[in-house]
Amino acid sequence: MIKWRLTLRRDPRNLGRDDFKLQYTYGMTKPGTQGFMNDGFSKEISGKWVISKNTGKTPGKQIFTLQSTSSQSAINLLQMNDRMLHLLDTQGNLMIGNAGFSYTFNKQNANL
Repeated sequence: MIKWRLTLRRDPRNLGRDDFKLQYTYGMTKPGTQGFMNDGFSKEISGKWVISKNTGKTPGKQIFTLQSTSSQSAINLLQMNDRMLHLLDTQGNLMIGNAGFSYTFNKQNANL
């Protein structure tokens, strides 16, 4: 199991160099709960993010690209609507989940 928490921060004085923080916890599920055995393992990455228009399989939708300060690989998320982002694979396809694992981020507060 993995739980993600993505924070996107937009600074209008920063000329498009907006910051993100992605916190994630992973590990074995604790039976009968929504938690982790032994609290799981937690990590965090941060960096800059930008928005671009998707010209691929879903033209007109926006792509959020997260570039970590500690990695060469970017994370791409497709904006499904104003409340949901969905993780894309390295070829730009939607990641496919199942009943126990989802690749969709749901907005809880602040604007995208």
